[in-house]
Amino acid sequence: MYIIALDVHHSTGCITLTVLNAQSLNNKAVIFNDFIYEHQPDLLAATETWFSDRESASKTQCTPGGYKFFDNPRSGRQGGGTGLLFKNNLQAAKVDGGERQSFEYSEWKVTSGSQRINLIIVYRPPYSVAHSVTSAVFFVEFAEYLESIVLSADPLLIVEDFNIHIDSNENYDAIKFLELLQSFSLTQHVEVPTHSSGHTLDLIITRKTDNLVSSVPRAVCLFSDHMPVFCELDMGKVRFTKSKVSYRNLSAMNLDALRADLSNSDLCKNTDMFDVNELAMCYNETLKSAINRHAPLRTKTIVTRPYLPWFNTEVKSAKREQRRAERKWRRTKQPHDFQIYKSKKNYMIFVMNRSRKKFYTDFVLEHSSDQRKLFNAAKSLFHQRNDLNFPAYEDQIMLANDIGEFFVQKIENIRSELDLSASDLHNRVFDESITLNACFDSFEQLSEEDVKNLITKSNGKTSSLDPMATSIVIQCQDILLPVLTRMINMSLDSGVFPPEWKVADVCPLLKKSNLDTCAAFENLRPVSNLSYVSKLTERTVFNQTNDFLNTQRLYPKGQSAYRKCHSTETALLRVTNDIMMNMNRQHVTLLHCGKTPTSDAHAFADDSQLYVSFKPDSTCDQLAAVAALEHCIDVIKDWMLSDKLKVNDGKTEFLIIGTRQQLAKVNFNSLRIGDNSINSIDKAKNLGFCDIFVLIRFSTFCFSNVCSSCFRWKISIDRYTYFHVPKPRKIFKMNNYFSVGCDATVVLKFHKHREQQPSLFSSRLFNKAIYFGYGVNEVLEANCKNLQEKIQLEMDGRIIDLPELEGIVVLNINSWCAGVKMISGNDEDLPPVSFSDGKLEVCGLYSSFHIARMQVNLADPLLLGQAHEVKIRVKEKRQLPMQIDGEPWEQGPGVVTLSHLNQTMMLTSDIPM
Repeated sequence: MYIIALDVHHSTGCITLTVLNAQSLNNKAVIFNDFIYEHQPDLLAATETWFSDRESASKTQCTPGGYKFFDNPRSGRQGGGTGLLFKNNLQAAKVDGGERQSFEYSEWKVTSGSQRINLIIVYRPPYSVAHSVTSAVFFVEFAEYLESIVLSADPLLIVEDFNIHIDSNENYDAIKFLELLQSFSLTQHVEVPTHSSGHTLDLIITRKTDNLVSSVPRAVCLFSDHMPVFCELDMGKVRFTKSKVSYRNLSAMNLDALRADLSNSDLCKNTDMFDVNELAMCYNETLKSAINRHAPLRTKTIVTRPYLPWFNTEVKSAKREQRRAERKWRRTKQPHDFQIYKSKKNYMIFVMNRSRKKFYTDFVLEHSSDQRKLFNAAKSLFHQRNDLNFPAYEDQIMLANDIGEFFVQKIENIRSELDLSASDLHNRVFDESITLNACFDSFEQLSEEDVKNLITKSNGKTSSLDPMATSIVIQCQDILLPVLTRMINMSLDSGVFPPEWKVADVCPLLKKSNLDTCAAFENLRPVSNLSYVSKLTERTVFNQTNDFLNTQRLYPKGQSAYRKCHSTETALLRVTNDIMMNMNRQHVTLLHCGKTPTSDAHAFADDSQLYVSFKPDSTCDQLAAVAALEHCIDVIKDWMLSDKLKVNDGKTEFLIIGTRQQLAKVNFNSLRIGDNSINSIDKAKNLGFCDIFVLIRFSTFCFSNVCSSCFRWKISIDRYTYFHVPKPRKIFKMNNYFSVGCDATVVLKFHKHREQQPSLFSSRLFNKAIYFGYGVNEVLEANCKNLQEKIQLEMDGRIIDLPELEGIVVLNINSWCAGVKMISGNDEDLPPVSFSDGKLEVCGLYSSFHIARMQVNLADPLLLGQAHEVKIRVKEKRQLPMQIDGEPWEQGPGVVTLSHLNQTMMLTSDIPM
């Protein structure tokens, strides 16, 4: 049992600032984490991060535990970018960020306790063909920028790489830059070389009156071709977050002694002397006192620090050799020693990458059989935490009371609205002529074997309200079974639910990760955790009630979800089948979907699909269908009101399904729902529910062109040996898509695993977990990184200049990878996209994580273009993963050509393609 309380310690001292030119953190996640783990800076300002606003996997990997990372990526082209890494107990907020012609910058407000500074991170790219901006332009623009920030009310700190040799007294740009700083009463603090060439490029600048830098900046190690610069800032230092953890050492407990103690207690000897309330109280007190004697509660303080789980003795030895070579190079300054140092450093990075890869591969394989652990591990890996930022409260008890009062008042308001709405309800909803074969007026008593089966089927979770960990209760169930059986039976027989069982530990969770807790408590979802015995009793009541409803056939036939053998997937198949059958009869279908949320049992309108078909040629049939559906919804509303449930009339929508010709004959486009008249809409929204109101949602969905012409494609593979001797050509057929890179790697690993252990892949849920595991593994390993250097893409005879990618997909259809729309259809530079236009769409993938983000609409695809013929030339000697319509293989050096084969017919919906 764990109780965690945050305890932030402030101390007088200085904040450690690190200034770093990273030259791309995309491929330096391992060494960057090791750098943070070793030096543990409070604040790190980075330039040349090379991050983009599309990809976040690398950002996540570069954020060790105990830190946060914010960045300002360069727009329009690769490279550049600035970022800020800081400890969790510091506060940082982005004020501004952008690009001038000669430099890019980001401005941050950094707060430590009561002190705050204005931090400016600047990067000026050197003069080049791609960036032909002279230093004269930089001086003009930087002077204008200094005018806007130099009068900042907070202490001003400007850091980073200006690509000017400040150490050279004969350098004109250096002299002019120092004169510019002098004119604004600014001072530059770095006096040591920060580049491998021996020049000073990375600077730390403050106002002369601020006295912010409290130590002489120093440059240590060689991260890229730049050395990180360290200094101390005169601000109140905030240490890592400390947490007080209360726990019981259950593994060291003498279980036999605990069992003997429970056997000799009054709870197990004199159960007949208590009523249900006294027995529940005695149960809690006895178990609590017993566990306190045998496994007393202990408290310790832990500190959240950066942690490298893959750090081992091999990595430690490689780092030691690298440091030894670095010290020798710094002492001798000889080129030969510098080359030895670089060789040792590269070997250290290789060892760290290999160790990290092995750790996460083993971790994914270890948890591949447990989907819950696998998803929790992925969340931990990508720091997907919904931290609650509550409003500023000095008294935490007052905060808890205000949250509780908010939800109590919310429930009272809903109940009053329901009572007011139900006051006009006169007609009974159900036909009273229904006859039952039996009457359910009492609960059956349980035997000890029944309770044992309940315990076996329970998930074994422990609540903070439980007097003893559920795992220990299960191990002692042979002793406690008579007590548990008597408690449950007494509660069922007397109709009394003990007060101890009514208490819940309520934990507020964010409804969605992008919501703000400070804005309103309505963004919270209260999750209540009950004691273990109360959940056993609740499950007993549900089982007996459920058996009666099933026996008497009182459940609705149309229900899907929250019942055994009633999934939402089978419901969708049924609806689709009925719609298609109606279309075959030339009928139009009106569809209604709704759901009522309760805890265990649902009835009548729960997740049901109600639809009415009619012939569009007849006006009478149309009016009858509308009247029938409106009457059906009114009946549902009446039943819900009688059962204290509510329909939100203002949020209803409806769906008309038919061919384009049929819909042209429909003479209505609205329905009357309660006091509201609702119109049909253009496309379906989320058919679902919210936690309080029933949402009955509709939309317009049009089917036409059931049979469409579709192009098929031929894939010719010309293979070569390593001596460029051609091999026999291979030819395949493609209907949907072809890909090379990261997604083909995941599919290839899955197929190899299935070939080795086919018996493991009998469950679709398990297959998804394995796919997810290999997808996470690919995010970490990035086996196809820099794919643009390994292949050459040619479209209609034109060689394409590729950006930094990990995968390429060639599509004949728009929907790919579980529904990802690769072509939006809104690109003005492209003609209308179709699978019958004789063209292929070529898209790029930044990484495996880019695919995952596209699946949840958090990222956009990268369209490289359209072509009638596509060629992909494999330049590397190593084999690259490829796939055609889900069938993967490994391809060596050669040329893959996609060209037109023939045309065929396919069944499709009227969705733009």
